[in-house]
Amino acid sequence: MRKHLLKRLVEEEDGSSIIEFTISVTVLLMLLFGILDLSRALYIDHFVSGAAREGARYAMVRGSTFNNASCSTPTTTSCTATQAAVTSYVQSLAPTGVSTANLTVQTTWPGTSPSGNNCVSAVTPSNGPGCVVKVVVTDAFGFAVPYFPAAGLNLSSTATVAISQ
Repeated sequence: MRKHLLKRLVEEEDGSSIIEFTISVTVLLMLLFGILDLSRALYIDHFVSGAAREGARYAMVRGSTFNNASCSTPTTTSCTATQAAVTSYVQSLAPTGVSTANLTVQTTWPGTSPSGNNCVSAVTPSNGPGCVVKVVVTDAFGFAVPYFPAAGLNLSSTATVAISQ
């Protein structure tokens, strides 16, 4: 009788294979979706760094001596750069998968030259040629996988260039 009971316990493993499969698939799917979510974060971080450079370039060529016209659309080429114009331009660059609601753009004209000296005078404003423009682009990235931090990440990039016009 005892041999028969032991043989039955060893041979009948109907439920254990289902449990093993469930645990294995859960771990595999968590790993797969984690890799996808981290890849998405890397994609958005790459966009943020490029957007900061493009925003700084947009402001660099549209200094105080450029045209002094207001910008009607983000791609208007004949207008002086303002905080709103740079923000609008950077948001217009956002590709599919990047939410502009999570994107913030801060543009400042600190009034210094690239060497750190004051470049503002009675003739030259802080957005004049030779002065610096600084663009900071930040994206509040939220993870889709529930086991990652709920607060997400603030992906940020800064670009600083001297104004040419």
